[in-house]
Amino acid sequence: ITSRFVELLNEVKRELLANSPHQNSNIQCPQSAPREKNEVKEVPAITSCELEPSKVSGQYWLAVPDMPAFEVYCEQTLQGGGWIVIQNRFDGSVDFYRNWTDYKEGFGRLDGEFWLGLDKINLLTSHKARKLLVHLEDFSGNKKFALYSEFAIGSESEQYVLS
Repeated sequence: ITSRFVELLNEVKRELLANSPHQNSNIQCPQSAPREKNEVKEVPAITSCELEPSKVSGQYWLAVPDMPAFEVYCEQTLQGGGWIVIQNRFDGSVDFYRNWTDYKEGFGRLDGEFWLGLDKINLLTSHKARKLLVHLEDFSGNKKFALYSEFAIGSESEQYVLS
C-alpha cells in the first residue's frame, strides 16, 4: 500500500510541477500553522464524516463496527466536504521515515502532521469502497487535486493491498 500511495502522490506531484512556473524547483510545503487543538466532537455510530450534521471541520470521535471509536480529522471545506483525512504534512515537524508498526498503527497528532494508520484505513474502507481525494499545495500556494472514485485497502493478512 505504501508504494502504491507514494506512486499516486508522485503522479500528482509530476502534474503539479508540469503546470507550475517553478518547474525546476523542489516542492516545499507551505509554512502554515498547525490546526488549533479544538475539543474533539462526539460523532456516535457513523462511519463517515459525510454524515456529520454540522459540516464543521475538526476532530471527531468516529464509531466503526468491530472496533472502539477513534479520533479522526473531518475536512468539510474541500470538494464538498465529508472527508476523513488520512495524512497531513505541511512543515516537516513530524518524521515520516518510520517503521512498519508506526505505519500500521498511525502516528503524529490530528492537530498537526500525522498518518492515520493502515489498520484504521482498512476498517474505514472494508465495508465499502471510498473516494480518495489527494490535495497538494506548493510553497507558492498553487493547489492541485486528484480524485479517485474508489479507494480501499485490504487487511494486514492481505498485506494492505490497494484496490
